[in-house]
Amino acid sequence: MPALPVPAEASAQTQLWLGSDASPSIFTAFTARLGDISIDSSVALVKVTSQTDVAVRKLATLLDSGKLTAKLFWIPSSAQDQALFAIYQTAPPVLRSWKIVWPDGMIWLFAAWLTKFSATSKVGDALESSLELDIDGQITQQL
Repeated sequence: MPALPVPAEASAQTQLWLGSDASPSIFTAFTARLGDISIDSSVALVKVTSQTDVAVRKLATLLDSGKLTAKLFWIPSSAQDQALFAIYQTAPPVLRSWKIVWPDGMIWLFAAWLTKFSATSKVGDALESSLELDIDGQITQQL
């Protein structure tokens, strides 16, 4: 019996990679132990309603690739987690290359600022950190 098509994709095995400072960027730093990941993108709209319109008219202008937020199960002594924290602590901040590898093999490449790194230590829970990447420019795709 053939397998039935499934109308969705499981989110397990989504990966976030940090690129090097080289040009082009080399992706060797895998960000392990990630929990939930979300990206919030939008398009800016400008009202262009004229006196003769009977309803509000809008014009789409610029794409805002938005922010990527992710939960990290944090191990403070981990070299990987120390590297992320060091990027956050860099002053002035540095625009870095990032990539997401989705479970189906699709790759998103983008530049982003690491704008937030918050740590949480709840009684009886795992250490966690929240990361926020503010995406600069457009996300490109590869398969």
